[in-house]
Amino acid sequence: MQPRASLVAHLDAARIRRYAYPSAAIGLALTGFSLHLAIVRQNPTWYTPFVVGSYLLFGAINCLLRGRSTLVVAVVHTKRFLQLYTILMLLGFIIDLLLGRLLGDFWIYPSLSRLDQVIHVWLLGYPLALLSAVESLWLLQYPPPISADRAEPQRRSRIRTGCSRILLSTTVLLFAAAIALRVNGDLEAARKAMFFLLFTGAFSFDALAFLLGKISLVGSVTIRGLPRLFYLAALVPVIGFLHEFPNSYAHEWVYQHIPFVHSEVAGVNILVLTAGWLFLLLMPLSLTYILLPAELVPATWETNQ
Repeated sequence: MQPRASLVAHLDAARIRRYAYPSAAIGLALTGFSLHLAIVRQNPTWYTPFVVGSYLLFGAINCLLRGRSTLVVAVVHTKRFLQLYTILMLLGFIIDLLLGRLLGDFWIYPSLSRLDQVIHVWLLGYPLALLSAVESLWLLQYPPPISADRAEPQRRSRIRTGCSRILLSTTVLLFAAAIALRVNGDLEAARKAMFFLLFTGAFSFDALAFLLGKISLVGSVTIRGLPRLFYLAALVPVIGFLHEFPNSYAHEWVYQHIPFVHSEVAGVNILVLTAGWLFLLLMPLSLTYILLPAELVPATWETNQ
């Protein structure tokens, strides 16, 4: 019997359109409604329809343009998709409650009750926001990415392997240091440690993908590929801005105590737009390559050109 993941080869244009066009229409409507809630009505629960809508919209467009998306995985290989969703939900809980609020006190939800936070932040907000960010990266990427199963083999070497292991070890040490500093009452030092944890943590997920033999930046980057890498890096604050700017009206979450950088762009801290969203993009992107069938998703680090 043919493996279910390989059915993507038989997803003809008509079947893709049957799922993609309704998803795009619903996604566009929800995204527009969420922006109305945020900017016009300053409703603090605007982000839930935004992440649902933007995920459906970007995912559907990728289905139509690329024939590959996490939405395709949701249809063709639902169990794998639910595994990814559950892991993103658990990581979102850890990021939000443990790292963001207990350790760093970096943000608050001034208008959300505890039940609101469970529904709008942990069950829906984080996993769908991360999936939406990945889909938007694939959509905006140029040249267009190829299918992950057509990507070149990862360039393995002692240097790349050693750097990956060092990166993972550094992340664990920084995390332990941040906890120790917070327990000892040195909150400011803990916040600074977590600033560096954002960078190492983002690339640690990619390093883990590399060590597992999956698509990764560590295993794909070359000197010739640096211009494309810089372009992808420039997309990070753009994608972050799409998620953060409407909240400057609605204030579902409010940032505080951000270390080192206090400058803002349209009411959004620059560090949030750069280091923060670098982590929020690379983490789910790497987990996508680790958990999902390669033939169902685009390969960010490989292109048609």
